Amino acid sequence: MVSVTHPPRRAVRPADASVLLAVRGVPSWGAVIIAAVLGIVGIIVDHAASSAAIGWGFGVCFTLGIALAVLAVRRGSIFTGMVQAPILMAILVFVSFKLLGGEGTIVSATKIVTNFPTMAIATGVGLLLGLVRIIAQPLRHGRSSTAAGPRLAARA
Repeated sequence: MVSVTHPPRRAVRPADASVLLAVRGVPSWGAVIIAAVLGIVGIIVDHAASSAAIGWGFGVCFTLGIALAVLAVRRGSIFTGMVQAPILMAILVFVSFKLLGGEGTIVSATKIVTNFPTMAIATGVGLLLGLVRIIAQPLRHGRSSTAAGPRLAARA
């Protein structure tokens, strides 16, 4: 009988872990791609459903993209996932109106301003999830309370 040995599983460093500690997270540029792809999907859905380039489909997909990006990014690169929503949304809205609408720059800027609630919600979701991850997944493990106990008892 042949014995098959598997290589030992290497633990993922806390700085490289996604929200799932056993899964390596994506780099910061991967978080931007995740959010951008889902935002583009939302724009395509909205444009196919009606001739409007930005609507509910974009809002939902963009917010989900930001949330997934914050959950999938490496713990050490979480800042990118948390703060990317305003810049990414401005770029997506501007490019979509240039490609799909062909309208002027002032009209594109107006569309960015009118979609502020979507950006604010997506930013809030990203910040909230990121803060929860920062608190729940510290990069360094502090001293355990059992290790500090005997030291304090010896001093007393």
